[in-house]
Amino acid sequence: SFDTATDDGLRNRALLEFLAATGCRVSELVALDRDKLELDQRAVNPKDGVRIADELTVFGKGSRYRRVFLRMRAREWLERYLRSRKDKDPALFITGRKKEGGSYRMSVKMAQTIVAEAAKRAGLAESVSPHWLRHAAITSWATQMNVPAAQRLAGHRNVATTSRYLGSTDAELKELYKKRFG
Repeated sequence: SFDTATDDGLRNRALLEFLAATGCRVSELVALDRDKLELDQRAVNPKDGVRIADELTVFGKGSRYRRVFLRMRAREWLERYLRSRKDKDPALFITGRKKEGGSYRMSVKMAQTIVAEAAKRAGLAESVSPHWLRHAAITSWATQMNVPAAQRLAGHRNVATTSRYLGSTDAELKELYKKRFG
């Protein structure tokens, strides 16, 4: 859990929720700029504050764009995080340390550290990384929707790439077989 009374805590929670919801690669996450978030057009009243739409476009691997979708919980945490920011840095996720060129953009390494430390605090035994969250999202999409949908959401050109994320244990395979064929 994060101390969401702090700016870093809000940022870290928003980052985790974003990764879990979108299955984005960590490189896609840290490359995102605030102006790439689409505002919810229903937020016509200034007192509505920052209202994020439920989808956005990310620039990913292979220099390709794709749409990703945000669950309500991820949107709410992103909105809280963005409302707390007073800076003008274009990066969606920032740190307190200025980089060469004057940006406060978060590095891949820092995002990985945030995820790993959150997993440790949660008492998870295994090593958790942004890619682990991506793997979990893709597996969930494939099992709850279908593999072609998971392929598109993951931004994979080839369905074989998506299928690699779906490796079943022998016990899972046996259970599936029994359910289907008795």
